[in-house]
Amino acid sequence: LTAAPTGATDQYRLTAAVVANVPGLAGTVTFYDNGTAIAGSTTSLAAGGTASFLAVFVPGSHTLTAIFTPSNNQTFTASTSPGVPLSIGRVSTSIEITSNLNPSLPGQAVTFTAAVTGGGATPSGTVQFSDGLQALGSAALVGGRASVTATLATVGTHDIFATYGGDTAYADSSVRFGQRVDRVTGSLALAVSAAAADFGQTVTLTATLGPVPPAGVPAASGTVQFQEGSTTIGSTAL
Repeated sequence: LTAAPTGATDQYRLTAAVVANVPGLAGTVTFYDNGTAIAGSTTSLAAGGTASFLAVFVPGSHTLTAIFTPSNNQTFTASTSPGVPLSIGRVSTSIEITSNLNPSLPGQAVTFTAAVTGGGATPSGTVQFSDGLQALGSAALVGGRASVTATLATVGTHDIFATYGGDTAYADSSVRFGQRVDRVTGSLALAVSAAAADFGQTVTLTATLGPVPPAGVPAASGTVQFQEGSTTIGSTAL
């Protein structure tokens, strides 16, 4: 018994050769994987005493055997081939992360999507997301994609990791993505209560910080200083 790869993913051609010292050899060969007959593998023996079958195997360890059943059991006896070991590895995968908002602002909700690809069918399983060592959540793959939505509160570049745990056919993998969180860019507008004033008259100066921050972004805090030229004439909290 031999098992030769065909080039297709995890597909092998199994070939059994039956030898007899008298003519008239005929019968069928059934191929087995770990002691269980492979569905549809019973094949009539060809004129040269061989039988072949194409089989696809799942990742893992396999022991293959072939059993010959003669058509004429008065002349020929059934026989079983020695076991042939076969090891099938899981398909390697790769991940790509995308962000729906990069850069974002502190407090804004950002959706991260991981796309997992590999040869053959679409991978299944779960993807874990984290911001450095802080877990952001996990999501099951649907059509090879998984998403989580998270809020990043601190300014700077965040290392977002997506880790795919693999499944029976596909190997685990992970990737890093840089999500930038910027401070809100604001501008001050100054208004005076009176365009002209007499000496000693009190006027009110009003500073307005804009624009209004997007949803989820906290309002600005801090202090505004008022100056006449280079002289500070007052300050107040926002």
